[in-house]
Amino acid sequence: MLIYRSIFVLIGEAIAIHNAQVMLNGYTTFRRKIYAFSMLSAMLFIKAWERGEALLVAMDSRCYDGKLELPENEKRISWKGAGLVGTYLAVLLIVAVFSGGLAIL
Repeated sequence: MLIYRSIFVLIGEAIAIHNAQVMLNGYTTFRRKIYAFSMLSAMLFIKAWERGEALLVAMDSRCYDGKLELPENEKRISWKGAGLVGTYLAVLLIVAVFSGGLAIL
């Protein structure tokens, strides 16, 4: 998850740097294209390194120990909760029918 987000952050930065280089006529000749691409690559490497360092510091400050605890995807539905939801929906249906907001044919 963390890598997936970082990819899109780096793509956004690459687009911003590329647009700035285009505005400054960085891609007019072959030699300028090579120079601009090398500068773009170097800046992306530096930005990725700095973001990685910042992420490491942030995770260390939150006492990250190497395991990412995620909640379980499978949760059981209790009968009490299902009954409360069913009762709530029944009350809403009754109110809608008697208030004229819903016509059942």
